[in-house]
Amino acid sequence: ALFYALADTLMPELTAAQVSGRVGRIRSIVGDILIKCFSFSLAVTCVLYTLSGELGTVIYKSADVGHYIRVLSMLMPFMYMDSVTDGMLRGLGEHLYAMKVNIADAVLSLAFVVLLLPEYAVNGYIFILYFSELFNLFLSIKRLRRVSLFQVSLSSIVRPVIAALISVTLTRIIVPPSDETVFNLILHIVLILTSYSFVMLLIPKRKNDRRKAPVRACRLCRHASKQILRFVLRIAPVIGYFTSLK
Repeated sequence: ALFYALADTLMPELTAAQVSGRVGRIRSIVGDILIKCFSFSLAVTCVLYTLSGELGTVIYKSADVGHYIRVLSMLMPFMYMDSVTDGMLRGLGEHLYAMKVNIADAVLSLAFVVLLLPEYAVNGYIFILYFSELFNLFLSIKRLRRVSLFQVSLSSIVRPVIAALISVTLTRIIVPPSDETVFNLILHIVLILTSYSFVMLLIPKRKNDRRKAPVRACRLCRHASKQILRFVLRIAPVIGYFTSLK
């Protein structure tokens, strides 16, 4: 919902930049939004993929649901990127092209439903979901690249991937899976998102930022330690109260 709203918000700004001929501004907005969208969607994917079993058991009381959450979690980056790309295309006056792509996507998806669903059931439906999102995203991002001339560096893609791997590994080491309770689920989600954000801030965006990385790390550690200490001091009386009730 966040990036759907963001895409709608950016439509007037992209249209104004296109009318005034500010190509550099368009390129900057599109590239920046795509990078942020990919980073955010990868954080969501980390949570869903890593905690799929806990989510299925705690929320839906079913291990089978957890399996399908893990299978579909890898779809999140494509879904987020597709929605944002469509919004920016509309802002750049590509309404007709976006409509044609969506119609073609719907026709192909319907054909696959008729052909695959009776024989392959759920697995066929999962294939249709992935094909639909990849097909739509490929055509949309190709068109957006042509009309906006945006550029995304390889480091902008590798950076969130590294942060995702590190955050998941750290979370599993610090708080290994134990009792499948709501508290443990929330704790794991908070740890994954916090460590992901922390690593993203530590990894420099550009070569010039590498010298500032140690200073940034020290500041972040100091700030994080203060926040954790403040949180512990606030929650300690509450934990003590409920412990005394037992």
